[in-house]
Amino acid sequence: MNSWQSPHLDDGLALRYLDGELPARKARQVRRHLEACWQCREEVKAMEAAVATCMQYRKQVLEAHLPEPPQPWADL
Repeated sequence: MNSWQSPHLDDGLALRYLDGELPARKARQVRRHLEACWQCREEVKAMEAAVATCMQYRKQVLEAHLPEPPQPWADL
């Protein structure tokens, strides 16, 4: 976040933070911002909930209905 940009986290930065993809220094900056900013904190919580919902859907719906592979993988 630069001073000339929005004072809030953009979605890409927030997602990279949640995925643990930010360098340590940038992650600390984001963490400090989240401690001080209710709006961004709530948006990050909503992102986490959306990811959790997608993972539950994948596990409970998609994986439950996928057929088994036709044959095991051969040694690579």
